[in-house]
Amino acid sequence: MNSAATMRHMSGGQFSVPLVIRMATGGGRQLAAQHSHSLEGWYAHIPGIRVLAPGTVEDARGMLAPALDDPDPVLIFENALLYNNTAEIADTVSVDIDHAAVRREGSDISLVTYGGSLGKTLAAAEQLAKDGVSAEVLDLRVLRPLDEKAILVTVAKTRRAVIVDEGWRSGSLAAEIVARIVEGGFWNLDAPIARVCSAEVPIPYARHLELAALPSAESIVAAAHAVLGLGMSTFRMPSLGADMEAGTLVEWLKQPGEEVRHGDIIAVVETEKGAIEVEVVRGRKLDKLLVEPGTKVPVGTPLAEIGGAGGPPPKAAPVPAPAQVASGVEPVIPLLRQPCRPRKDCMLRLQRAGWPRNAVLTLRRSEQPGLQVPSCSKT
Repeated sequence: MNSAATMRHMSGGQFSVPLVIRMATGGGRQLAAQHSHSLEGWYAHIPGIRVLAPGTVEDARGMLAPALDDPDPVLIFENALLYNNTAEIADTVSVDIDHAAVRREGSDISLVTYGGSLGKTLAAAEQLAKDGVSAEVLDLRVLRPLDEKAILVTVAKTRRAVIVDEGWRSGSLAAEIVARIVEGGFWNLDAPIARVCSAEVPIPYARHLELAALPSAESIVAAAHAVLGLGMSTFRMPSLGADMEAGTLVEWLKQPGEEVRHGDIIAVVETEKGAIEVEVVRGRKLDKLLVEPGTKVPVGTPLAEIGGAGGPPPKAAPVPAPAQVASGVEPVIPLLRQPCRPRKDCMLRLQRAGWPRNAVLTLRRSEQPGLQVPSCSKT
């Protein structure tokens, strides 16, 4: 990495190093901590090389020819668990080593992965389909340079993402992918991004501990359910101000068994500044109330449990074409780069992002007859 990756740069383009190195990677073979590393993320950090990670037999075969044709160093990380895989492939296989590949089309959530985790992710997508969730699976294939466009396209399509990476969570490729989604596609997200990585421990030798430390189809499904709001979630006492340490639950506005949706007012909380209505961020059915009215509890204390079942949250409605502003009414200053989905969701995002109250109230006043703001963009 000190010489091959830098030769073209240091020679002013006069020399290159046409080198291909194949390496085994990944755990799951009971080879203990010293032989179960997933270090492809280390090498993907270095400019001047190409890093590939085949997840199918066809890719493992087809990546070799273009890698050998590349004038610069190419590292191919092959998950050792895939060495026993077999498949019928054509005599001549042409594989693109520049772009990611969509292995399964979907519309509700994007599962982004590579290499040895591809099979587990596809199995998780099958399980999600039984739950009524349409999951799209994106196989990165190329870890350096990352196909950022493909990542942003799938996230824009589904608005939710889970990144599956057999590397450790800290400083992982998954972290880099999350950062790029936030930088380039934040306004397309309807939920926080989740990561499924190996546990932050040396990979154990004992079979049951090894399996527990590595990503699995079950852990991927659980992460997808959390992102979609389908699993059991806890509604906690929110922080409604920088100096707020506790609040008093005044009244429950929803009861166990009732359906709750994003933006529903679920409770009234009293703070030093007065009584405030509290909205639920995600949920399906209010399962259990944990705090009685009149109780004062610290910020972060669980107040209720919200259970989930029965398919993904509903898609936001398409943004209609801008309407004409009524005569004599001052037009609203645009606020966001991309069209908002539900206007209530837009106002919540503005408030949480620290926008001035008058800007948020301007959007609220737009609900009045004669003035409509179906879309807006930040200037």
